[in-house]
Amino acid sequence: MGDRIKPILGFAVTITALHFVLSLSLGDVLAGIGMEAPVGGVLGEPGTIIVFTLVLALTYDWVVQSTGLPVGQAAIVMAVSGIVFYNVFQYMFEQQVLGAAIGESVLTLVFAYAAGTVYGKLS
Repeated sequence: MGDRIKPILGFAVTITALHFVLSLSLGDVLAGIGMEAPVGGVLGEPGTIIVFTLVLALTYDWVVQSTGLPVGQAAIVMAVSGIVFYNVFQYMFEQQVLGAAIGESVLTLVFAYAAGTVYGKLS
């Protein structure tokens, strides 16, 4: 586990950094197509994002270690699973705006690819 700390932290920092950069640079644009950023959170926005990304990174590491999938493929598999469970469901059953569903799906794939790439480079 000790040798995997660096890639796990790299994965989490990548997701956190992308979230903050995206929120600061494109927050109004994303809100315009129905993609509102979450506000608050259980631990306040910064704390919740940090804890969430660490949980996500640990889950990703577990998937990579237990399945043996290449890091990029594992990231995309996790992203597509999340898209199907969340965005497709939201669009089909809760009338989420199609533009928001597509936008969130693309961003999920970009975040997953970027974080998986960093994980792979640091492994």
